[in-house]
Amino acid sequence: MVNKRKKINPWLFIYGVGADGFASLSTRDQQGLARCERLFTSARLRASLPPALQAITEVWRRPIQESIRHILARAGSKVGVLASGDPLSYGIGVQLVQQVPAHALRIIPAVGAFSLVAARMAWPLAHTVSLSLHHGNPARIIPVLAPGRQIIALTRDATTPAQVAGHLIAAGYGASRLVVWNDLGTAKERAVRGRAQTWAQKKPAPKISPLNTMAIECRRDDRPARASRVSLPPILGMTGGLPDEAFVHDGTMTKQAMRAVALARLAPLPGTVLWDIGAGCGSVAVEWCRLVRGAGTLGATAAAVAIEPRADRRAMIKANIDALVGDGVEIIAAPAPAALKGLPPPDAVFVGGGVALDGVIETAMTSLRSGGRLVAHAVTLAGQQRLMACYDQHGGRLEQFAQAAARPVGGLSALAPRMIVWHWAWEKPSSR
Repeated sequence: MVNKRKKINPWLFIYGVGADGFASLSTRDQQGLARCERLFTSARLRASLPPALQAITEVWRRPIQESIRHILARAGSKVGVLASGDPLSYGIGVQLVQQVPAHALRIIPAVGAFSLVAARMAWPLAHTVSLSLHHGNPARIIPVLAPGRQIIALTRDATTPAQVAGHLIAAGYGASRLVVWNDLGTAKERAVRGRAQTWAQKKPAPKISPLNTMAIECRRDDRPARASRVSLPPILGMTGGLPDEAFVHDGTMTKQAMRAVALARLAPLPGTVLWDIGAGCGSVAVEWCRLVRGAGTLGATAAAVAIEPRADRRAMIKANIDALVGDGVEIIAAPAPAALKGLPPPDAVFVGGGVALDGVIETAMTSLRSGGRLVAHAVTLAGQQRLMACYDQHGGRLEQFAQAAARPVGGLSALAPRMIVWHWAWEKPSSR
């Protein structure tokens, strides 16, 4: 006997449309949309609907979760969503598929901005970094900069291209070619071209539409970049262990070599979250965020949480976020372990400060997801004793790092030892 699976009809229909809105849909999809009991879309796309459909349409609310809640409340009735381009490319579909099972959905995509710009530029999408600057700081473009790289970026509004040009100049990429595509796919489509280093000086100033998408061809400057903490050698763009001088700091920080070791053991992966406890200037949190986001897939949620009780150091963390990654690091202004309560469980934890405080390492170990990694550093005797106890009780990997750096002595040079760092790395057993 053959068991036939019961057919489940979808109730949520997500239609991607081009610049012409409703008119860009096929006759079949227009008829399908007309059969929906309720529609959800933007004010711009709502204006493209026939009057009969406008009457049953709700415009997106703010925050967007309000509208999503209304959509979910109508489960079982026929609900339509009208979105621009490909709904699963930074669109509303990304949020809806996380809350509605696949069998209850039908998604009809249109050609999105990334594909349109790639076609205009003749850039293979497989070799192009695609990211969104629609939400958050435009400085989030910094982690993906590399010589010769081609980037397509969704923007927030008409001011974004100039902001991006400023970040390119500061990072030593002022020679990069910019093409800003305005009103893609419409009769008003046009491109504004220029170099990052002369963008602000273009006369007359380029007129940019609020609906624009940027194409960026990264080129390093031949001349030294403007003095900037992000004017780094290209080879360091996506590696762990940026130079210490890349950060605002007060001298108390996880130095470059030990930061690289810690990041290697923490194993940053896309979509994972780090707790940086006793973050100081936030160097580990910022580098983690650069690494997990450097492939160009930049989500809207935090990739790291920096726990730092001192206000002066929190200001340093904020400055380093702005200069080196744009966003993606949440700052918690409280001491551990109290600050850890209520935070979403991490995939990795770095304890750079407060190792010897009661409950810090224990709370971090308990909070870690199954298979998560913890790395702790200590330079004080109390911290070293705590790490020895952790190793004796839980195992893992306990190592000691001794470094020395050359410095002038009279007319010659000598190696001066730095403080010895104890390094404990531990992986939480998998629950599988």
